[in-house]
Amino acid sequence: MKGRLEAFADGVFAIAITLLVFEIKIPPSDGALLPGLAGQWAFFAAYVASFFQIGVYWMSHHITSTYLRRVDGRLLFVNLLFLLTIAFIPFPTELLADRLSSGVEVNLAMALYGLWMLLTAVTAAVVLVVILRDDLMDKTAYLREAPAALTRRYWLGGVVYAVAVIVALVAPLVALLFYVVGPIYYGIEAARWQPTSRRAEAT
Repeated sequence: MKGRLEAFADGVFAIAITLLVFEIKIPPSDGALLPGLAGQWAFFAAYVASFFQIGVYWMSHHITSTYLRRVDGRLLFVNLLFLLTIAFIPFPTELLADRLSSGVEVNLAMALYGLWMLLTAVTAAVVLVVILRDDLMDKTAYLREAPAALTRRYWLGGVVYAVAVIVALVAPLVALLFYVVGPIYYGIEAARWQPTSRRAEAT
């Protein structure tokens, strides 16, 4: 069951992250190349932000699954809700890029993007809460601490997104920095993770 959960999640992550690039178009061949690419700066910016958002969630999901001992129905359900938020990310990404490019209601599009990222962070935290409460993790002391630390990071990420939503209403480009820098930071943190052997964990 654990393997099927991971395989399905990996498929959702892969499809969502691939769909992001579809809105970046090749400039017309009868026009200048560099200005044509520069004119799509908003789509590139939104792509980078969402790519790292999805990528960091995939890294965290993989780390959590590594220590998963068993799966129950509640975990399957909340994990499905989490994957729903992941699969939908290409839509607010396209909306954000379109409004950044046109300059129309940029603040609203930026705020809506942040709200969806906030919902994603909350559902990710709920997945870990269920894992901890249903005793689905391996039982070493280290493994009890690791998911708890991840849960705190998800809640902190939710606070950051909530602040970014408010900032987006008055300074949308500043909020965009939140959306880009935040996941890069968490990605660097996740990159420090190393799988620990059972014997080392038990000591």
